Amino acid sequence: MKRNLPNRSLREMVNRASRLLTISRILLALSALWLPEKTFGVGHWTSVATNVADNLGLIMLLSDGTVLAEGSNSNWWKLTPDSTGHYVNGALTPRQSSNWGHQTGSSAVLTNGNVYVAGGENGNGSSKVEIYNPVTGLWSVAINPTYFGSIQDGNAMVMPDGRVLVEPQGESEEYSGDTFLFNPGNNTFSQTTNAPLMGLGEASWVKLPNDNVLVIDSGGCGGSTNAYMYIPSAEIWTNAVTGGTLPNIWPNMCGTCNSNGCIVSEEGPAFLLPNGNAIFFGGAGLTAVYSNGIWSQSASLPGTLGQKDAPGAMLVNGRVLLAVSPQGDNSSASDANGIGPTSFYEYTYTANNGAGAFTNAPNPASLSGAAAACNLLDLPDGTVLLSVQTGQLYVYQPDGSPLAAGQPTIYSVQWNANGSLHLTGTLFNGISQGAAFGDDAQMDSNWPLVRFTSGSTVLYGYTYNWSSTSVQTGGRIVTTEVTVPPAVLNFPGQWSLQVVANGIASAGVTFYSPVWVNFSYYSAQGYYFGFSNYPYSTLADGVANVRSGGTIAIESSSTVSDEALTITNAMNIISVGGPSTVGN
Repeated sequence: MKRNLPNRSLREMVNRASRLLTISRILLALSALWLPEKTFGVGHWTSVATNVADNLGLIMLLSDGTVLAEGSNSNWWKLTPDSTGHYVNGALTPRQSSNWGHQTGSSAVLTNGNVYVAGGENGNGSSKVEIYNPVTGLWSVAINPTYFGSIQDGNAMVMPDGRVLVEPQGESEEYSGDTFLFNPGNNTFSQTTNAPLMGLGEASWVKLPNDNVLVIDSGGCGGSTNAYMYIPSAEIWTNAVTGGTLPNIWPNMCGTCNSNGCIVSEEGPAFLLPNGNAIFFGGAGLTAVYSNGIWSQSASLPGTLGQKDAPGAMLVNGRVLLAVSPQGDNSSASDANGIGPTSFYEYTYTANNGAGAFTNAPNPASLSGAAAACNLLDLPDGTVLLSVQTGQLYVYQPDGSPLAAGQPTIYSVQWNANGSLHLTGTLFNGISQGAAFGDDAQMDSNWPLVRFTSGSTVLYGYTYNWSSTSVQTGGRIVTTEVTVPPAVLNFPGQWSLQVVANGIASAGVTFYSPVWVNFSYYSAQGYYFGFSNYPYSTLADGVANVRSGGTIAIESSSTVSDEALTITNAMNIISVGGPSTVGN
């Protein structure tokens, strides 16, 4: 029964509710101050089940969803996700050794899916460039860049045309402070122009949405308030301090010397944030933010913590996971890369009305060394992989949900003549480069992965020939090619196909494995199942058994099948292995 209340009683109830709402807002604000970890949230760590007797350092995501890990000397390992697409219970297996060791060198995944690895400050391949082919599992020697010397702590980044921008650091004196472009098409280097005279040693690079590369110059032992931008379209460097104040985020290490001379100051990782700003984390614990040409300072790490050579990873929820450690004595050469122990923080750029904030995160284990021994990598299941120069890897599961602004969208899936797929859509490159370290290690993953899911089974294809190596591409149409995993290609079935960029997955689109037809196939046992190994021998059988909207794959042969049939359902007919003719 409806009850009418007097106006006075109604006003009192409204006033009381308003007072309660005000009190709850105050309590909520106070709780945010008292319990910052509850406000921002943190993730948790899990040890990878398989470990090896080696010291794993650089970790790189490959375009088939596996991880290439560098061990000691010229050892390499591969971490393969389990059947559900996760990595904690994945298989860690050895790969073919490279010809030289490339520890703390230069690395990048190329647009054809191959891996570029060059130089190495701590390996024996400082003047060597090698290419790893994930399909064959083999290494090949690309070039010996003797004309500019060696590559040590060599930052590397793939440019829009597929070439790799490299800053060697170990270059010969006449090329000091310069940068070069490696062309994987003909294995040659070319010199850029107008590179900063002070050099870019120990610095981190950030790719902006317009493909320009932003860097803060180290300036030697005392740090710097100079920043530069590389413009790929013109192949030149320009000044990048046009407004605001660029803080000196480097620790002052002037007077810190050893047998090799005075120590250059150190920086941490740098990232493009989801809001389009770029942030640099300094060895002195300070941060510098770049926004449309204007520089400012964000929150600082607590106490004496810093990132003198240390990694970070962009989480799918938009925060940044950082490995940090105490700076130590900046006048001691033994503390050039910080001191132990290592701890972890999440940086939230939206906290404190955009001023940013750091929240302490758990440790995976007791890490007594400095954060410089760590590497982080974004994984396609939304987690982050950690290596710590031992045979044990760890996986970080962040809290919260993936950013909707970073979700790829698939527009079309088409078959290529060779049985691969051509995908078009948006945001295939993600909203950042993924994980970062800086000059000692590069693990960009701003390119598309493609996964196929059926029930609990997850399989990855091998993507290549990405049309874009950009970030935050918005509504721009981008494409990729992808090989279909054999278990998907060879056996008819229904799958959900997704594009994944730095751990954020698109909505799934229904994908039907093809029904196979081979006119020359004959089975004495009557095995005609439409599989690649047991195909149908007539097109009529293929048409009768393909789903509406599905695909028939004809294995090309010189055999003719004389059939007359009417096709009424929508379907694709492709020819694999060569051309086939359907009709007169």
